[in-house]
Amino acid sequence: MNKLELKHLAPYLPYGLKIYTIDDDGKAVIQTIKNIAFTKIIGQYNIETNEGWDIGYDDFKLLLLPLAELTTIQNNSKSHLSVICHKFFGFGIDHVQEPEFNVVQENGFYGYQSNNQHISFVKEETCYGISTYFVFYQKNDGLWIAQKVTDQLEMFQYLFEHFFDVFGLIDAGLAINKLDLPHNFTT
Repeated sequence: MNKLELKHLAPYLPYGLKIYTIDDDGKAVIQTIKNIAFTKIIGQYNIETNEGWDIGYDDFKLLLLPLAELTTIQNNSKSHLSVICHKFFGFGIDHVQEPEFNVVQENGFYGYQSNNQHISFVKEETCYGISTYFVFYQKNDGLWIAQKVTDQLEMFQYLFEHFFDVFGLIDAGLAINKLDLPHNFTT
């Protein structure tokens, strides 16, 4: 992937997607996307920001969080993945606290694993392209058994709402890890 497409922007737009761009004076600026318009004459999309700027697709980078941040404990002493476990898997808070689970971040898996349960967001490359999904396994008689994961759409909406890089745009150079911004920037 070497070009940003509308399908990469659309899921984030309802949540106030922020972009990083350079103004005419060479100063770095962070703005929020307000509108996207397709100009048929020149065959390209333009972005309108909250400041009224009109920016071409090649003139900005999205501000997103890498998937590894799913398991990082936030200010409220919970990680995003523990919130997902509680909200979508029905686990009580006492059953999803980080000390009970070992963090797993390898081979495209970002999640938790205990002696009896494994919950992950998976990003893998297949012959059809990048595949992303949530998995939940429970151990029964020593065997890991896949459990049906419902609410996949709602879980992805949670990822988009919190600006996680579901599409691998940071690695492709089309987005910036918002945690790498200097502290004088507010996002």
